[in-house]
Amino acid sequence: MPLMLGSRALLINHTIANIYRPQNNKLFDQAMVKGYKNHGAVMIKSTDTRSIVKAINNSLPIWYAPDQDLRRKIIVYLLLLFGIPTATASATARLAKNNNTRVIPYSFIRTKKGI
Repeated sequence: MPLMLGSRALLINHTIANIYRPQNNKLFDQAMVKGYKNHGAVMIKSTDTRSIVKAINNSLPIWYAPDQDLRRKIIVYLLLLFGIPTATASATARLAKNNNTRVIPYSFIRTKKGI
């Protein structure tokens, strides 16, 4: 849910490419994609590396928030969490190597007032 809310918050004032993993439930997936597109998002599947790089090269901001659905081929065990090797997605670092990329950490906090 925070990944979805973070994307929607950005769409209030910006046009972005939303990098997403298609949902297992086809009906929910269609509703999600339609909802984002109706608010100006360009939807790119997380497996479509070519389109992600094209968006970066065209200076289109992308909302890429690695999901916790980590597949063995896209993770590295570099982080130590309480002394235990922990998996992390490596795609963010690989995308950041593009000369046209600027990585901007982003988070939001939900308060009693809403955001």
